[in-house]
Amino acid sequence: SGKRNFQGNVRSRSRKVLIVVQFSFSIIFIIASIFLIRQYNHMDRVDLGFNREDVIYIRTTGRVWKEYPQIRRDLESFHFVESVSTASGIPVFLSHGEIEWGDKEGDRNKLAVILETDANFLSTFQIGLEAGSYFKPGEDSLNRKRVVVNKALVDLMGWEDPVGRPFYMWDQDLEILGITENFQFFPFNMEIFEDRALIYQFSPVTEYVFIRTVPGIAQAEIDEIGDIFRMYNPGYEFNYEFVSDYKYETLQNADGIKLLFMLFSGFAILIATMGLIGLSLFYSNRRVKEVGIRKAMGAHAESIMRKFLYDFLKLVALANFISIPVSYLIMRRMLQFFSYRVDLGAGVFLLVILLSLILSMITISFHALRVSRSNPVDSLRYE
Repeated sequence: SGKRNFQGNVRSRSRKVLIVVQFSFSIIFIIASIFLIRQYNHMDRVDLGFNREDVIYIRTTGRVWKEYPQIRRDLESFHFVESVSTASGIPVFLSHGEIEWGDKEGDRNKLAVILETDANFLSTFQIGLEAGSYFKPGEDSLNRKRVVVNKALVDLMGWEDPVGRPFYMWDQDLEILGITENFQFFPFNMEIFEDRALIYQFSPVTEYVFIRTVPGIAQAEIDEIGDIFRMYNPGYEFNYEFVSDYKYETLQNADGIKLLFMLFSGFAILIATMGLIGLSLFYSNRRVKEVGIRKAMGAHAESIMRKFLYDFLKLVALANFISIPVSYLIMRRMLQFFSYRVDLGAGVFLLVILLSLILSMITISFHALRVSRSNPVDSLRYE
């Protein structure tokens, strides 16, 4: 008898340990899924330091390279077009430009991203100037002798008054024309881009054409823009996207990833629920005789239910006590990969704790109520 009781206690403790571990993993995965989904959504909405709304971008193909000045003039004649520009990259994701740059030939400073643009780039994306000016329309030869840099590069070099300062780059002696405000052009934290240094170089036409339109542009007006490109670039399809809808190269399947995390979160909740059901069934069956004795001695169903709930909620509380700090540390480490990230606010953690307690109470109450309402005579006949 003593040996059976010892073995039963060991099995009971093992099951409790198993349910705590299982429930802890479920909570960790649910919290991680919520924060990663929020992070993906945050990347689409966060203020990057420029206005990416209502800007269409088109790849420069075929005759657009040659006809761009006329295409720009025709587009700017539309009342629904506010600005037209060209650049070598989409400003939400710039990641190239390992060069020698600095005060003089032979300088090899940290990596700076190079962005080739025309004179309208800042106005198209509404990027502010800190000092100096930007490239001048109609001054192509003069613009090629100058560069514009962002404030992060100036801070990196520790320059006091950089406008007009000599600047060496790509075997050329240039001059700094102006300083722009910083904006987030790379979404991930990587050592090579940690200084966020950006150099603007002039080019009259390059890989992308950007068109800022009035807010809420109609499809018929976009079709008119397409007619201009088809007229000057016959034989090429007019393919466009909005900058605000840009999907980062490393997150092309972000929508699928979010769906996957939602499914796994549901699966984690299901596993946790099944574990609770299994443990509550096992636990209630083991305590049938105890319940019968308590009822025979006058205990009420409510007091028996409270005892069941108390025993189970201790396990759930322990699982939360383990999983909340672990999930916080995991997410803090994971989100450091992103340049701009959601806050690890207490709201999500409190919500998951509350939901885990509610789920546990619903699951356990059903079995506790069944046992507490059983006939004490039948209970005492158990085994």
